[in-house]
Amino acid sequence: MKKWLSINDALVFAIGEEQAAADFYTRLAQQARTPGMKQALEGFAREEMGHKAKLEAIKAGTKFKPAP
Repeated sequence: MKKWLSINDALVFAIGEEQAAADFYTRLAQQARTPGMKQALEGFAREEMGHKAKLEAIKAGTKFKPAP
């Protein structure tokens, strides 16, 4: 298991994994044989990008700010 030295390290890792998952679903969608499957895979990719955006907001300090 990977050890992180900081929360920032964990967030950078997680952001990269969300991007990798979105890329994976996007590639699969391009190969889909039916419109329904393509639509589902594109939806999964959008969800992953939403996760990435939330993590980036946390990393930037715009979400989940520590209490004073």
